[in-house]
Amino acid sequence: MMRQVLLARIQRRVRMAEAGAAAETVLSREGLADAAALLARYRAPGIDLPALKACGMLFFHRALRQGRGSRTSVRDSAAAGQLFAAVHVLSPDELPAPFNDMYRKLGMDPHDLFSSGTGFTTDPLVWWDLGFEVLRSDPESMEVPHLTLVADLFRLTRLSATPDHPLYSDLIPMLGTRLCLLRSATQDVKVAAEAFEVCGTALDLLTENDPQRPLFLRNHGREAIVLADQLDDADAARTAVERCREVVRLPDADSPDQVNLGSALAECARLTEDEQLYGEALRTFWQLAHSSSELHMMAFDNLKALLHRLLADPRYTGTVSEFCRSALPEPGEETFADGPVLQAMWSLKSVANQNRHDPRALASMVALARRLLAVAVDDDSRREAALAAATALHQHAQLTHSATEAREAIALAQTGLDITERVEPSQAFIFRHALASANGVLYEVTGDSETQREAVHQGQLALDSMDGADDVQRATALANHAGILHRYAARMADRSRLHKALAFQQEASEVRDLPSRLRVTLLCGLAGMLTDLHVLEEPETLENLHQAVAAAEQALSLAEPGVGSEGQFARHELMHAKRLLGVATNDPEALRAVVALADEILAADEEVVVKGIAQTAELERARALGSLARMENSVEHRRAAFAGLDRVVDSTEIRPWVRMQAAIAQLQMSDHTDRKSLDQIAKAVDLLHLNVTSGVLWDDRAHVVRTFAALTEEIVLTGLGANQPGRTLELLERSRNLLFQDLGTSFRLGPEHAGFKAEIEVLSDRLRALDAKDRAAPGRQDERRELNREILRERAKLMEEWNRLKGLLPREDSADPTLLATGGPVVEVVSTSEGGYAFLLTGDRTEPVRVLPLPELGARTAHDRVLTFLTAREYATEDRFPSRVRLRAQGEVRDTLAWLWQVAARPIVEALGFASTPRGAWPRMWWCPVGFLGHFPWHAAQSAQGDGVLDRVISSYTTSLRSLHFARSVPDPAHGERALIVAQPEVPSAEPLRGVEREVAAVRRFVPRSTLLEKADATKDNVLKALQSHSIVHLACHAESDVHSPGRSRLLLVDHEESPLTLADLAGMRLAERQLAVLSACSTFQITPALADEALHVTAAFQQAGFRHVVGAMWPVGDDVATAVSDRFYDRLTGSAAHPPQTDLAALALHDAVSSLRRQYSAAPTKWASFVHLGA
Repeated sequence: MMRQVLLARIQRRVRMAEAGAAAETVLSREGLADAAALLARYRAPGIDLPALKACGMLFFHRALRQGRGSRTSVRDSAAAGQLFAAVHVLSPDELPAPFNDMYRKLGMDPHDLFSSGTGFTTDPLVWWDLGFEVLRSDPESMEVPHLTLVADLFRLTRLSATPDHPLYSDLIPMLGTRLCLLRSATQDVKVAAEAFEVCGTALDLLTENDPQRPLFLRNHGREAIVLADQLDDADAARTAVERCREVVRLPDADSPDQVNLGSALAECARLTEDEQLYGEALRTFWQLAHSSSELHMMAFDNLKALLHRLLADPRYTGTVSEFCRSALPEPGEETFADGPVLQAMWSLKSVANQNRHDPRALASMVALARRLLAVAVDDDSRREAALAAATALHQHAQLTHSATEAREAIALAQTGLDITERVEPSQAFIFRHALASANGVLYEVTGDSETQREAVHQGQLALDSMDGADDVQRATALANHAGILHRYAARMADRSRLHKALAFQQEASEVRDLPSRLRVTLLCGLAGMLTDLHVLEEPETLENLHQAVAAAEQALSLAEPGVGSEGQFARHELMHAKRLLGVATNDPEALRAVVALADEILAADEEVVVKGIAQTAELERARALGSLARMENSVEHRRAAFAGLDRVVDSTEIRPWVRMQAAIAQLQMSDHTDRKSLDQIAKAVDLLHLNVTSGVLWDDRAHVVRTFAALTEEIVLTGLGANQPGRTLELLERSRNLLFQDLGTSFRLGPEHAGFKAEIEVLSDRLRALDAKDRAAPGRQDERRELNREILRERAKLMEEWNRLKGLLPREDSADPTLLATGGPVVEVVSTSEGGYAFLLTGDRTEPVRVLPLPELGARTAHDRVLTFLTAREYATEDRFPSRVRLRAQGEVRDTLAWLWQVAARPIVEALGFASTPRGAWPRMWWCPVGFLGHFPWHAAQSAQGDGVLDRVISSYTTSLRSLHFARSVPDPAHGERALIVAQPEVPSAEPLRGVEREVAAVRRFVPRSTLLEKADATKDNVLKALQSHSIVHLACHAESDVHSPGRSRLLLVDHEESPLTLADLAGMRLAERQLAVLSACSTFQITPALADEALHVTAAFQQAGFRHVVGAMWPVGDDVATAVSDRFYDRLTGSAAHPPQTDLAALALHDAVSSLRRQYSAAPTKWASFVHLGA
C-alpha cells in the first residue's frame, strides 16, 4: 500500500517536471524523502523496475535542474544512471534515449551497476554523499522526517556496499548511530531491531581500543532493552545485560549507564524469572537513587515501579524481603530515596498480617508508616505514606482501642484526601474509604456518635466517586460502608438504614472472584445485619436468625484456622446470632456452643485478640450463661454469668454503651429482693449518666435516654423488693431529667463560691445555648453536617473547661424529701409490669417516703389507657370531626378519668388524708408522674359522678423532685414585679385566634401596668429581650409541639417561619427572679412519648429558664375557654385588681378557674382539664 502511494507521488513529480514545472518539484526535500523511502524500505521483492525507473527519472530531472557540470548535477546523474542500469538490461525501451547512448559512449556495462541479489545499485558513494548532504544541512535536528531521510539514505548506502568495500567500516557505525536516534524519536520497535543489528555489526567491526566502541556498547545495550521490553525477547535481554555490564566497567561510566543496567537486569529477570537478577536490579536503582546524580529521581521512580511489580507477584516476596532487609537492616537516618523500600516493607507486613491482624505486627506497620511519613517530600509520596499510616493506625487502634491512634488515622487520611483531590481526583475514593474506616474505629473505641455519622458520610462519598475502581476495590468499599451503616442503624434502631446496609452488603457479595478474606468479611457483616434485623423487627419467624447463623458458620469455615482476626469476627457474629436463636428456641445446646465460642476467644493470647471482640465475647458468654441458668435452674451458671457481667460493667476500658448493656442484663437476672441488687442499680444509673454525658450532640444524648428507658422499671422493682423506698426514689430521680443535668447549677452556690460563681454561670449559659442551637437545628443530614462539626468542636472546648470547674462545685445531695413536702405532699407515681406504685412524700420525718401499691396501674393496662385517652382527646378537641364523634370521644375521656380516679388518684389522695372537700384552707399537692403516665391529667381524675381530685386538693405538677427544688429556690424580684403580655392572634400557616383581643383586655384589666407586645411587634428578638426585664409574662398565641424533634417545638410569633422561638431557645436562657409565666397557648405541656421523663415541652422550658410558676396547657383549647380561664385566674391573683399579682397564689388561682370551668362544662372534660400549674 505504502509502495503504491510513494510510487504514484514520485511519478507525478516526474510528469510535472517533464511538463516544465518549477525545479522545486524534483529538488524538494519531500521528493528526495519519497524516493529514499521507496528504495530503502518499500521496494517490491527482487528487482522492482517501476520503482527503479521512477526514482531514476526523478534523479535525472534533478540533475537537469542543478546546472550542467555541477557536483550535485553529476552526482544525481550518476544516481540516475545506476538506477536505470537494471532497466536498461531488463527493459531498455523504457529508458530515455540519452541513457542508452551514455552507457554505449562511456563503454559501461550496466550489469556492473546493479546487483540481482540486492535488486539495487552497487556503488554506495552516491547515497553516502546524499546522506551527508542532508545531514550537514541541519546537523542538530531531531525532527522525525529529517532523521528518517538521513537513515534511509544511509540504508541505501549499506545496501549498495559490500562488506569489503572501503566505506563499509565507516558506514555501519554511521548508520547505527542514525538508527538509534531515529528509534529514540519514534519509539518504533522495528527501527529498534534494525538498530540493534547494525550496532552489533559495528561492534564486530570496531577494535577493542576504538574510541567509538563505548558508544556502540551503550547503543547496543539500549536497543536490546527496548526489544526485550517490547517483544519479550529473552535473548535480547541477556545481550542487554551483557552490554550494560561492559559499559558500567568503562572508565567514563556514568549514572545513565547505571539506569540502563538496572533496566536491563529487570527485563532479563522478568523474561528468565531469575530472582538474583531482580535483586541486582533493585540494588542498582537504590544505590543510584541515593547518589547526587541528576538521574537519581529516574532511579527512584524505577525502583518504586519495580518493587510495585514484584510485590504484585507472590513468587518474588522473598526477593523483595531480602532486598529490603539488606538495604535497610534497621531504622536510621533515612532519606527520600528510601521511601520505595519502606513502602515495600510496609506492604509485605500488610500482606503477612492481613489474615491475622496481630497487634504486634500492626504496631510494626505503624512504626514503618511513621518512617515512611518522615521521608515523604512530594505529593505522591506524601499521599502514599498518609494512606499507609492511616490504614495501619486505624487497624491497630481497632485492636488496641486506642482513640489517639484512631484520631491520627483520621488526620492522615484527610491529608491524603486533600492532596489527592488536587492531583488525582479519580482516586479520592481510596482516601474517603480510609477516612470512613478510621472514623468508624474511633466510634467503636470512644462511642462518639459524631464520628460514626462522619464515617457514614465519608463512606457514601467514597461509593459515589468510585468510577476508577476495580471490582475488588468496589466490593471492599461497599462492605466497609455497609458495616459502618449497619453499626449506625443498630445504634439508632433505624430499620430503613439497616435494610440499606443489607442491600450494599448483598451488592458486594455478588462480585465474583473475591479474595477469601473479603468474602469472610462480607459473610460476617451479613450475619450481623440479619441478627440486628431480627431484633429490630421482632418478626414472628426466626428466619433471619437462622440465616445469620448460617452466614457466620460459613465465614468461620472460610477463615484461617485458629483465632486470627477473621476467625474472631466470625465467632463474634456467630455468638450473637446463636445466643438469640438459643433463647428464642429454648435450646441449651445452642447456648453452650456460644459459651464455647466465647471461651476460644477469651483464651487467646492478649496480644492477638481484638479487644472489642474480647469484650463482646465476655458479654455474650455471660448472657448465654444467664439464659442457661434460667433454663436449667443452675446456680453455678448464674454465678458465672454475674461474674462475667461484673467484669464488663466495671471495666473502664470498655465503651460506656457496652457496659450499660451488661448492667441491664445483670439487672434482668437479679433477685429483686436482694439488697445487693440496689448497688447494681446504682452502677447502672451511673453508667446511664456516663452514656448521656458522652454524647456530644443533643440527639445522641436523647437516644441514650430512649434506649435505656426500661431502667425505670428495674429501679422500682429492685428497690421496692429490697424494701428501700427512700433509696429507690433517689435512684429513680437520678435516672430522670438527664438532658438538663446542669439545670440550676448556680442555685447550689453560696457566698463562699463567689470567686468562681460568675465563671460557672457563664459557662453553663454557653453550654445551654449550644444545646439550644443543636436542638433547634434542621433535621436533614446534609443541613446538619457542618453544624454538627461546629458543635462538636465548641462542646469539646466547653466540656474541658466545665469538667475543670465542676470539681469546685459543692456536692449535689439528693433533695430532702421531708423539706420538699413542706408546702404539701409530693407524689411520684410509676407504672411497671407488676403494677403501679406511688411514692408519697408527706413531710413525715419518721417515714419520709411511703410507698402505695397501685396493683391495677400495671404497665400494659395503663399504656393501653393512655393510647385510648390520647386518641379520644384528639377526636374530642378537633372541630373537623362531626359532633356525634366528638361527643362519643368526650365519653371516652370521662371514662379514662374515672378509671384513673379509681385505680390510682383516689387511693393516692385518700392515703394522703384528702378524703373530702376541705372546709377551710385548701391543701396543695404536687404530681410527678413517671414516663408515659405524664400523658394523664392527674388533677382532673374523677368518678363518673363528678367527685375527684379537684374536690379534694389543689394540684400542681413537677417534672422531677430536683426541678421542684429549683423552682422553690427562685428568689423574689428585687425591684417589684413587671408584667409582659405577648399577643399574636394571627400568624402565617395557623388558624386565627379570635379570642386573643378579649383575653388581652381581661388580663390588662387586672394588670393594667403591663407591657404589651402584639402583632408585628411580637417578634422572636423582641420577646426574648422583653423576657429579660419582666418577672411575669402572659403569652396569648399559638404553640406548636414537635414530638419527633422536641427542641423545635415553638411559639408561633409573627416571624416564626423565618426565626422561630423554640423550646430550645427558651431552655437555653437563664433568667433571674422570674415569678410567673402563663402560656395561654395550645399544647405547651404536651410531652414527647419516647422522652417522657425529660420535660421536653414549652411549659418546662419556661421553668428551666428560671420561672418559679408556669401555667400551661396539655392540649389545645378554644378561645372562649382560654379567655375565661385568664379572666378568673387573674381576678383571683390580683384580688379583683385590688393589688399587684400575688404569684405564689398561682396554683390556687388556676384551681379556682379550672373548677369554675368544670361546673360549666362538666360533660366535656377536654374543655377544663387541659390547664396545669408547674412549679413551686
